[in-house]
Amino acid sequence: KDLGLESGLVIDLNTEIAYFPSKTVGLSNENYMYCEDGWYETRTDITMLKVNAYLNNKKQTIKGDSIYFEQKTKYGEAWSNVILFDSIQNIILSGNFCKLNNQEGYSFLTDKALAEMIDQNDTLFLHADTIKMTFDTAQTARFIFAYHHCFFYREDLQGYTDSLTYSVVDSIIFMNRNPVIWAEENQLKADTITIFMKNQQFDKILMNGFAFISNKIDDVRFNQIKGKNMTGYLKNNDLYKIDVEGNAESLYFIEENNKQLIGVNKTESSFMTLLLENNNFSTITVSGSPKAIMYPWDKMTLEEKILKNFIWLSDFRPNSYQDLFILHDNLVDGKISFIKDKKRNK
Repeated sequence: KDLGLESGLVIDLNTEIAYFPSKTVGLSNENYMYCEDGWYETRTDITMLKVNAYLNNKKQTIKGDSIYFEQKTKYGEAWSNVILFDSIQNIILSGNFCKLNNQEGYSFLTDKALAEMIDQNDTLFLHADTIKMTFDTAQTARFIFAYHHCFFYREDLQGYTDSLTYSVVDSIIFMNRNPVIWAEENQLKADTITIFMKNQQFDKILMNGFAFISNKIDDVRFNQIKGKNMTGYLKNNDLYKIDVEGNAESLYFIEENNKQLIGVNKTESSFMTLLLENNNFSTITVSGSPKAIMYPWDKMTLEEKILKNFIWLSDFRPNSYQDLFILHDNLVDGKISFIKDKKRNK
């Protein structure tokens, strides 16, 4: 109520419905609205905005081809080309269908759902079947949930998982159900992966359960380390150290300075620390009754050239934020198929 309107307003006195047949601007104590078609039902305080619809409540802005909103219950829906912008946390959610409930503190989007977490250095793009954001009574964003088939892209880190939770307040990303991430040349995989951010940069990565890191040398050679759990440390968003705890195993290639292959070192121990330089394996330190053997590459069998449970998942890796949609659309039975669309950014 108390809605100030500027338009060629048409009011049906029998139904007490106000129609907006042209460009209309509305302003109340709580909301600012704009549309080029639509109606407002005065008895129920329900609004339908159509054509370039826009609704703003000072902290959140929602745009779409059409917006339906119930002022009394604070419930709304939006259709086609929907954009939800949280100006406090600098988060943009978009999709083709949105449900918004300010009383219960959530909004979720489907159909090409995309979340953009913007900071001073870069933007993290997240795409999934459904993206849900929860917020407190002050309408401050608390969590973002993404499920299923989640792909995310930032210039310095990319990932895939079936389920992801992002704590907006703590800047923590939690991934479960077959998560995998890529940091430059390195692929990291585990049962669950937790990424901690500090000052808008990646700070630490926890990998729990069947943790595995691999680094591709060429099409047939991969440096590999596995263990029960791993902790990765980053500086300026680059991995520089990984601690491996429990059942640690490594397989890495020893080369001369001229890149001539010396052999392959396979090591087992209770604990292991990997140092990286320029995102490549540099030094491995072992402790806890280590066992190490150097093998000549040409004498190794195919099974000896990889550690158990090794898998290379580069087909799932997005190379740009546009790839998020291409990969998602070509995901069939848990595998990537490029039969429908082979136009990936490289």
